[in-house]
Amino acid sequence: MADRPPTADFDHHSAEVAEDPSAFYRQLRETTPVCWSEHYGGFWVTTKYDHVTTVLGDPGHFSSARRDDAGGPGSSVSIPKRPSRVQYPLELDPPQSTPYRKILNPLLSPAASERLRAGVHDRVQWCIDQFIERGSCDLVAELTSAVPSSVTTDWLGLEHDIWPMLATMMHDISSRAQTDPLWAVAAANMQNMYGAIEKAVVARRADPKDDVISVVVHSEADGGPVSDETAVGVIALLVAGGVDTTTSLTSQALVWLSEHREHHRRLVSDEKFLRSSCEEFLRLFSPAQALARTVNGAAELGGCPMRDGDRMLVGFGSANRDADAFADPDVAILDRSPNRHVAFGLGIHRCVGSNLARVIYDEVVRGVLTRIPDFHVDAQHLEHYHSQGLMSGWKTVPATFRPGERVGAPLDRHAFAVTRS
Repeated sequence: MADRPPTADFDHHSAEVAEDPSAFYRQLRETTPVCWSEHYGGFWVTTKYDHVTTVLGDPGHFSSARRDDAGGPGSSVSIPKRPSRVQYPLELDPPQSTPYRKILNPLLSPAASERLRAGVHDRVQWCIDQFIERGSCDLVAELTSAVPSSVTTDWLGLEHDIWPMLATMMHDISSRAQTDPLWAVAAANMQNMYGAIEKAVVARRADPKDDVISVVVHSEADGGPVSDETAVGVIALLVAGGVDTTTSLTSQALVWLSEHREHHRRLVSDEKFLRSSCEEFLRLFSPAQALARTVNGAAELGGCPMRDGDRMLVGFGSANRDADAFADPDVAILDRSPNRHVAFGLGIHRCVGSNLARVIYDEVVRGVLTRIPDFHVDAQHLEHYHSQGLMSGWKTVPATFRPGERVGAPLDRHAFAVTRS
């Protein structure tokens, strides 16, 4: 391997990295910003902002498509690869991905996401109602996971009652070790999720409703109707992308705000400041720490020659803390401007749900700071995800506050209806 740069003993799933991912990435940025790790069969690691944006903007050379001859079968966007169904359109490159983006983009545009705000607001208030009289809660299980899961379930058109299972399943898959018995339960429930999606796809094929599943099922791609199998892949990706990533963002933001109380009043009263804080927490905490690509043909990055089929870990979280791109990168500056973070990715695979994630962030943070403004997170009992190699976050966020009164917020299962064109 004479043409490789110096290698790094870097395992993004290790306990050492999970304890402080930013410290490990900082060391790589300063020493070997593009480097080779021998873990998991070998892969490149790219950590600098400019390199990460180059990779994200060049799907021709840095592909998201599945290749069994590159790292084995399984999901192309993780290292190591994991068995899973194809995630449409995340694991497609242009032009194959384009028809699916055309289906999804209008459903999650800024205007479409804003139309969901009233429903999201009521769902946040309903969740807070469930615990506000107690004076204590787990902000993850009872709010930051419950809201995106229940909103996503109803918006998609899945059976409403499965949202607690989806919330727990997605969070446990992301936050627990595979040796944890609860991870095994979550893996089994993944099959239940696919079964529920398959059932809904078949039902909407015969009887369309005002929901996202109906839109997807009755759309066209690749010159013909979207197949049931492909529709299941699209919907499953929306579940995966819409649930625990938003949980990660809002829970990490609330932990930070518990420690920095001077910002509460301005966040509630200043809409511009609230929205800029979302961008800064996305940059600082980067819920999706990294995703993988496969080198397609010969390529070069940072002076390092790369071979066809090489695997690469693209460090979103590292890029977002690059001092060459952001002043004081390890400090939260809630009105930072400009803030060209890559927490949602860039280019053709930029997160399609980013606008809805921002709406949920706004309503969750505003709901907490308005209704339980004196909340205090028990920092001694915080526990980060077992691995923060791909996703970052807290398993639980125990909090106490002065008990308050319920407001009687409605649980309207039809608040997220989608009008089919």
